[in-house]
Amino acid sequence: MDCSIIIPVRNEHPNEVFTCDSIMRDCADSYIDYEIILVFNGNTDKGIEYMRKKERKSLRVIEIDAVGQCQARQRGAELANSDNLLFFDSHVLMDRGCIKPILNILTKQYKSKIGCVFFPVRYCLDLKGKLYGYKKRQDTFTGKWTFEKRFNEPYRMPIGGAGAFAVKKKTFFDIGGYNKNLGVYGGGEPYLFFKSEMLGYTNIMGVDTISSVDICVSHYGGPRGYSWDNLGLHTNFLLAAFVLGGKDFSDKYFSMYIEKCKGNKSYIAKTTDAYTNIMKLSEEDREFVKSKAILTIDDVIHCDEAGRFDSWVVM
Repeated sequence: MDCSIIIPVRNEHPNEVFTCDSIMRDCADSYIDYEIILVFNGNTDKGIEYMRKKERKSLRVIEIDAVGQCQARQRGAELANSDNLLFFDSHVLMDRGCIKPILNILTKQYKSKIGCVFFPVRYCLDLKGKLYGYKKRQDTFTGKWTFEKRFNEPYRMPIGGAGAFAVKKKTFFDIGGYNKNLGVYGGGEPYLFFKSEMLGYTNIMGVDTISSVDICVSHYGGPRGYSWDNLGLHTNFLLAAFVLGGKDFSDKYFSMYIEKCKGNKSYIAKTTDAYTNIMKLSEEDREFVKSKAILTIDDVIHCDEAGRFDSWVVM
């Protein structure tokens, strides 16, 4: 099997339908042998019932009790049958020919150990039916992350945008995957990407080397069927900071978040309790990173402050 495609879903129906449809079209066009693993978590809409009717060998529907994108992705990775894992949000669409170049990068031999390979992402703020109609759409976007082609070869990019990336299954588990205590949607991907680089892998931005315009994943930026608050996001970021950088590092972010509370005693107490709990629950992961890390989190953050992309080219 060429790849296992893992998609966490929470109250996004019918987004996951169109996401799966575009993946299947691309895989069929490119003769890719694949499986899609939809991992529903904390779902209350009719999406899971709808997708269960569509189940087949290449489309599996899983439901877990944990509420969180990271737990869903972790479970999908554990169940995957392929050595190549592709992670997508449930509100993205593939351009035709999008997946094959990324798989080629992931499976080639490089001078560095390849960690996560990022898909170029186009950010769409307003659907208006255009994406779901599969029409020519570059000029219809009200917002975009990647649009014009800047590089002809894959290049090193320690931290990439979330929504679409690939990684070897062995690599994913070698770096310890996601932290089980990561909660709401948000902050989990940078945690994984930083950890990959710290443990000696090289993260790559994958670009199409044939087309004059990047082949991209289109990422919908509209409202979702779930919500989160600042406390949830801050908790995730504090967890990542503690596991990757230690208490001295995470204390800096904790102080910043306390300042953002603006004297609100209730919010200060909640943030303090969350941070204390994080350090208790995540000590094992912190020790894991300390024992295996080749670079510090500061090394990764400052790996190329001048933005000299030529020094990042891998091929």
